[in-house]
Amino acid sequence: MNKRRWLVILAVGALFLLSVRLAAAQGPNDQCLVCHGVQGMTTTVGTEKVPLYVDPAAFAAGKHAAAKCTDCHSGLNPTPPHNANRIYGSWARFSVKDTDTTKTRNFYSVEASACLQCHTDARFQAFLKSDHATIKDLKNTPDGHPRVERKVTGSDGKEYIVDENFAANDCERCHMQTNCGTCHWNSPVLQKTQGNILERWTDYSKDADTIKSGQSEFALDWTFNVEKHDFRSAAELKATNDVCMACHIGYYQGAKSVPAINVLGMGVRRHPQ
Repeated sequence: MNKRRWLVILAVGALFLLSVRLAAAQGPNDQCLVCHGVQGMTTTVGTEKVPLYVDPAAFAAGKHAAAKCTDCHSGLNPTPPHNANRIYGSWARFSVKDTDTTKTRNFYSVEASACLQCHTDARFQAFLKSDHATIKDLKNTPDGHPRVERKVTGSDGKEYIVDENFAANDCERCHMQTNCGTCHWNSPVLQKTQGNILERWTDYSKDADTIKSGQSEFALDWTFNVEKHDFRSAAELKATNDVCMACHIGYYQGAKSVPAINVLGMGVRRHPQ
């Protein structure tokens, strides 16, 4: 039997096995788990392998056991590769615009509109008016115009940049629309350069600036938790500053001659120290 015929037989056999598993699927999530319940299942984004395996037992023991996969992962085509609206980010940092969209560590395919289909009580309605939910609105100035960088000349004759552009593929590394998973998805918080940035806070040497810049770069490895689909509770978020620090410890020394343009702070543009 020639090689081509063997390949046809193998392909037909694989399709038959898949159809048997689909036929055996009963619950609303079982069809998804026909593929996503296979250990070792991954996809490739850029040069990185993204895990797609979901442990059925771990998911059944989790906070969203009663939910259908499509309740959260809405708007997907029913057959792979689904054409999901995946949004990527890289190292979250206030001082550098890093728009590397090939990294998978800040990767999600669920937005808050799906979360709010179930989470409808007063607490979540209040959240929609909070700073964390409306932070995306900083893409516009108070008069409604898009934010853009402006160059001004100070009284010392030097040129300074005032304000920042709001670029979705940059700013939404942290300000990810109203995506609840930014904080609640249970992913490890990674620091690019180990150490306590506050220990060098008032050291403005070139070497210290380099070290502090790395120590202010954090990433949330969103691909780590796919297997268990575990979520942090409000109590867990209050127990540690790790998640908050990933966004709120940005370091940007900026220009030391800021009084020349009558701006309070040390040239931090919109992000304060």
